[in-house]
Amino acid sequence: MSTFCVALSKIKLSTFPVVNKNDSIEYAYDVMKKHGLDRAVVVGPNEKITGIITKKDIMKKLALTRTIKVDIGRLHVSSFMTSDPYVLPENSDAVYASHLMHTRNIGSLPVIDDKDKLTGLVTRREISSLATNSVGIMIKELIKPVPAVLTTDDKVINARHLFLQHDVLIFPVVSDEKLVGAVTINEVADALFLLQYQVDDKFRDKRLNQLRIGEIMKEDIPTALPEDELGMVAKKILEKKTVGAIVVEDEKPIGIVSFKEIIELISNQKCP
Repeated sequence: MSTFCVALSKIKLSTFPVVNKNDSIEYAYDVMKKHGLDRAVVVGPNEKITGIITKKDIMKKLALTRTIKVDIGRLHVSSFMTSDPYVLPENSDAVYASHLMHTRNIGSLPVIDDKDKLTGLVTRREISSLATNSVGIMIKELIKPVPAVLTTDDKVINARHLFLQHDVLIFPVVSDEKLVGAVTINEVADALFLLQYQVDDKFRDKRLNQLRIGEIMKEDIPTALPEDELGMVAKKILEKKTVGAIVVEDEKPIGIVSFKEIIELISNQKCP
């Protein structure tokens, strides 16, 4: 049986953020932080699953003209969440889940039991963790070319536009064409949230235009060579608690391998 043909019940998160659509974004962010996740399941009466809210959803809508001057406590989950998410039963396998994630471009799936009760959450991370046991798969087989690179002087708001335009999880940051760090959606979302939370509304526009990548990027990031094995690189990504690795040659970024590329690879596997 394939390394990836594992039931969701074996890899699901049993403890994860749960919020209500009427909760504030501030509360939802606090719950995500406590669990160390970038998303929360939204439930209604009788714990019925009504949506998913992610940091990407928050990144999309913060810093807009209609939201930037609004107090963060007045912004609610209902305005940011994705309603009626796909859900899967516990006995579904990781390959099917990855196929759904890849074809529908979603990063997580609530997991239910045979009584339709919410029992867990599976994200790209849990499924990608199965790749740590893979053998003989090289990074060059799933590398994604870098659609853009950032510098430390680039504006955070421009990085937000690039994430939405290219639909990737991570961008390399360079100085003199050499890799010096990386930025993910989480860093951009966190920066925009803190701007809204900490800065007086009269000064937010100015501060937004001043905010630079060098202030939010991560320097200690996983890197990979095209000839590296996926299993080793997947372990490095998980150990660093990030979403991907930058593929380099001569210290210059030539591509990325993130949970999205790993999920696509797994989605093409076959289970009995």
